[in-house]
Amino acid sequence: MKTMIRLLAKKNQNGFTLVEIAIVLAILGFLSASIVGGIGAFRDSADFKQDERQLKDIKEALLSFVAVNGYLPCPDTDGDGKENREGDNTCTSSNDELPFADLGTHSKNPWGNPYYYLVNQGADSVPASSFASASYFYSDPNCTVSDAGKTTPPCFELGTYPVASRSANDTSSDALEGVGNYDVKVMNGDADNLVSDTPLVVLSLGSNGCPGVADEEQNNCDAKNGTSQTLYKGQQSRQDNDFFDDTLIWLTALEIKRFTPNVLPDGSGGGGNDDPPDDPAGGGSGYVPNQNLIDAGLQDENLEQGDGIHNNDNESLTDGNVNIGRIAGGLFLSGNNIVRTEELHNNGEIELNCGDNAIQIDETLAGQIYESSLCENGGGNNSIRIEEDLHNNGTITLQDGNNLIYIEETLAGSISFGSGNNTVYINGNFHNNGSISGSGGVLYINKNPIPTSKISGFDQVVYCSDPDMDCPDG
Repeated sequence: MKTMIRLLAKKNQNGFTLVEIAIVLAILGFLSASIVGGIGAFRDSADFKQDERQLKDIKEALLSFVAVNGYLPCPDTDGDGKENREGDNTCTSSNDELPFADLGTHSKNPWGNPYYYLVNQGADSVPASSFASASYFYSDPNCTVSDAGKTTPPCFELGTYPVASRSANDTSSDALEGVGNYDVKVMNGDADNLVSDTPLVVLSLGSNGCPGVADEEQNNCDAKNGTSQTLYKGQQSRQDNDFFDDTLIWLTALEIKRFTPNVLPDGSGGGGNDDPPDDPAGGGSGYVPNQNLIDAGLQDENLEQGDGIHNNDNESLTDGNVNIGRIAGGLFLSGNNIVRTEELHNNGEIELNCGDNAIQIDETLAGQIYESSLCENGGGNNSIRIEEDLHNNGTITLQDGNNLIYIEETLAGSISFGSGNNTVYINGNFHNNGSISGSGGVLYINKNPIPTSKISGFDQVVYCSDPDMDCPDG
C-alpha cells in the first residue's frame, strides 16, 4: 500500500509507466480478493448457523405434530408442502421433501434448496404390528395393527422398535420390526454411529444439492433417493479442499414416545419440555423428565398425609393412591400404585410386584426400593422422583421394565436396572459412593462429570453442564 501511495505522490510526472500501473493493479487485486474472500467466509458461516437454527425449528415442529396427532407426517411427494398418503393410511413414499405446510415450518435451507424428509422405509406399507417402526407414521384412525387393542392413534407402543434391549445382531422376527431405520455417522470420524436405528431424518443438502462433492455428500444423496440407510454429519465447510456442507437432524424413538400422549408408563407425554435441549451431535437423545414426572395425583392437595409406617411394621397396597407419611417399615405394592411419602428411612423398604408404579419421596431416600425378580412380565414400568438425596445407604433395584428416575440433589447410593429402556436424571451431584448400572436408555447429569467406573450400560450419558446442552431443570 505504501508503494502505491508513493507512486501516486510522485511530483513532476505527467503519467504512470506500464510497470507502475501493473504494480498498482496487482495490489488492488490482492486487496479485493482478500475482502471478497473474507465476506464469502463470513456469509458461509452465517448460512451454516441459519441452517442449524432452521433444522432445530423443524425438529420442534415434528415433535409438536406427533404430540397433537399421535403419529408423524409422511413425506411430501408433489411439492405442495403437504404430506402424501395412500387410501390405507400409509405413506406414498418413505423419502421425499419435508411436508413444511403441515408442520408450519421452513421449506428451504438458506441456499434455496428444499429440506428432505426420510422416514422408516417400511412406512409405505401397512405395518406388520404396532411394534414395527413404520407404525410411528401410520395414521389409521382405528389402529387396526395395534397389539394392545388401541382404537385411536397413537398406533405405536412403548415397546415399538427400536428399543434399547434389542441387540445389534438380533435377527429374531421381533427385532426385524425395526428394519428400515437409519444410522448417522460422523464425517471423517470413527466407525461408531452418532445414532443407530433412528426412524426419521431431516436432511439439508447444503448449497450444492446432488450430486454431492465429497463421497459422504454423495452417500447422503443416495439416502435421499432411498438407496442407502446410512447418512453423514460433520462440520460444514465450502472450502475446495474440504467441501462438505450437508447437515441433518433426527428423532429417536424415545423422543417420539416421550412427546406422544398415552405412551409412557406414567401416562405423560404430549408436549414434553417447552424448551427442548440442543444435542451437540445435532439430533437428540431423548429429553429429560420435566417437573411433572410423577402422575398429577401425587400433587393432589386434598390427599391427606397418613401417619407413616413405623419400624418393624408392614403394610400392603393394591392399586392405590396414597400419601403415606414417613416410611421406616415395609410397604409392599401390588398392581399399579401412586405413592407419596415424606421420607424412606434407612430401615424402610418398598417392594414393587410387577405393576406400574409412581413414587415420590419428598425428602431423602435412605432405605430400599426393589422389584420382585419373579415378574412374569419382566418388571413394571416405574417412575420414581426423589426431592432430595439418594443417601449412601439407599438403593433402587428394578427389573426389565422401562423406568424413569429423577433425583433433585445428590446420588450417593446405588441404582441398578435390568434390560429395560430407562431414563435417569440427576439434577445434583454424583457422590463418590454412588453407582448406577443399566442396559439401555439415557442418563442425564446436570453437574459434575462421573468416573466411568461408576456407571455402566447406558446407551448415552449426557452432561448438561456442557455449554452446548440445554437440559432443563427437573
